[in-house]
Amino acid sequence: MTSRRTPLALASALALVLTVLAVATPGSAQAQEQQKLKVYLNLFVSGGGWITAASNAIKALAATPPYDGMVELQEVISGPDPQAQIAALESMIASDADAIIMLPSSFTALNRTIRRGCEQGVVIFTFGQAVSEPCAYQVQAITNGFGENGGQLMANLLEGKGKILVNHAFPGGAADKRHYDGFLSVIQKYPEMEVV
Repeated sequence: MTSRRTPLALASALALVLTVLAVATPGSAQAQEQQKLKVYLNLFVSGGGWITAASNAIKALAATPPYDGMVELQEVISGPDPQAQIAALESMIASDADAIIMLPSSFTALNRTIRRGCEQGVVIFTFGQAVSEPCAYQVQAITNGFGENGGQLMANLLEGKGKILVNHAFPGGAADKRHYDGFLSVIQKYPEMEVV
């Protein structure tokens, strides 16, 4: 099951990053005008509808005044393996990134690297999926009830009987677990329905 995201809401992550950096970055306003902030957009996957829309919205916002004069945005697609994303994040941190906006590949595997980035002054935002490292800012769509509503719709359409194949969008992700658990909480009320 997947949820539909609002690209405009996800693009607001960049505006939020810029606001935080403008307040938190030391130095005079003149010095800040002369040097653009180095911001990375790190995705573990590309394509897939809402991910492309969110990425395009963030890139468009970075290219729009006044942000185009404030930010140097670089997109890095690291692949679905958490180790590859960790390596990409380490490179971004080592390159003196000011901020990283990321779609994380794992709820827990990136924590140590994220913590290291925070300790070095990198502002880190996640969207689309959460991480359990508390120093990262989490920008998430509200999808409460998605699993429950989908489960009830499925039960209604199948009249409480049948076998169901569930396709996970991001297995192991916090949102996926929440949606799946909610889905099962409804399906389990129907003894003649089975998830296969």
